[in-house]
Amino acid sequence: MVSQCTDAMELFLRQRGGIVKNIFKRKPSDFPTEYTVTNAFKKGDMFTKLSFIFLGIGNILRKQVTKGILFMATEIAYIYYMISFGLFSLSELPTIGSYENKEVWNENDGIFEYIISGTRSVEALLYAVLTIIITLLFVAFWREAVKSAYKAQCLTKEGKHVNSFKDDVKDLFNVNLHKLLLTLPLAGILTFTILPLVFMILQAFTNYSYIDEKLIRFDWTGLDAFKKVLSLEGTIGKQFWSVLGWTIVWIITDDVINEVTDVMVDSIIEDKEVDLTNVKDSCMDVVTEVSEQAVDDILDELKGSTSVIDAEALKNNSVIQQYQNDFNIDVTTPILEQMENVYGSKSVELKDIDIEEVKSEAKEALKEEVIPNIEKDVDKLINETSVEVNKQIVTIKKETNIKGITKVIDWALSAVTKAIIVGIFVCR
Repeated sequence: MVSQCTDAMELFLRQRGGIVKNIFKRKPSDFPTEYTVTNAFKKGDMFTKLSFIFLGIGNILRKQVTKGILFMATEIAYIYYMISFGLFSLSELPTIGSYENKEVWNENDGIFEYIISGTRSVEALLYAVLTIIITLLFVAFWREAVKSAYKAQCLTKEGKHVNSFKDDVKDLFNVNLHKLLLTLPLAGILTFTILPLVFMILQAFTNYSYIDEKLIRFDWTGLDAFKKVLSLEGTIGKQFWSVLGWTIVWIITDDVINEVTDVMVDSIIEDKEVDLTNVKDSCMDVVTEVSEQAVDDILDELKGSTSVIDAEALKNNSVIQQYQNDFNIDVTTPILEQMENVYGSKSVELKDIDIEEVKSEAKEALKEEVIPNIEKDVDKLINETSVEVNKQIVTIKKETNIKGITKVIDWALSAVTKAIIVGIFVCR
């Protein structure tokens, strides 16, 4: 038994160990190639290894002159940028600029002059982020240049054709079409999305604020801004959690209404027929409840207005007239018939009868004689309505864009929900 447990535990640990190894194991590339930077460093000749420092040398010496010159020109442009501007921008990143506004007395004019020097913090941070992104792009470009030099070496050694610049341009419209089509979109994403995003994220770790004139010159503050926002003590924290709560309510309410609307409309679209059985049951429940309430109201009214209950008293009863006019329900006949069955006459003095007993018997008579007749009429009406509704649904499905209507309903309900939430928020 012990050995079996030990074997099971060993198998378990072996399987879990394999899972952990697979998690950290590097996934093989979907497009494997032998032209890598690692192979270029290990297997490259002197000219290829020189391309690690002087981009384009390996290409120029293997008859890819134009490509080699472009690689070299890009490297020279990057080095020039770093020397003339990039290194200075990076040096100002720790202090986020060196902006100073000094007040100096001018004795000749007898006034104070303000001398502005250094770089504003916003500009310093922006230029530093831009320099970092340019450097990362150059690293990616450097890798491609090294791999290109190693590829030219391998093709030359194997006696295969080495692409000229003209061949590379043709490949951009063939095998490398994806590179041509993605260049402009990637440049746009990098310029208008990634750069501003990184810039704004870094600003969150500073004391940039209109308070204390921190718009022009600000410093790194670490997580202080996040502490203020997440704290419930300050005004900013209270506003943040309030807005977050309403945002969550907004999302949940909007999604729930959209999903419920989709289910309702889709069920109508997908169902071949509409079943109105539940409608019939609801109608009969209402009829029964109204009839029984009518009996109670009528007898309570008679109890306080007359000493004899007969056809004339029931006819002149205001409650009976109201119910018969509003609901077209005959409650007089069941009462008179029940009085005759119990007391042997349709005219009985109030002192000789038990009102509560008459109520109970009248309600039973309603359920046995009146309600079934009403149910037949309702059943007939429901059946006729179901046939007509199903015909209309078939017609609508054929002639109308139901999916479009569904989207419009979703949009309308979503807009109404958002308007209500905004209204509640504003009223608060």
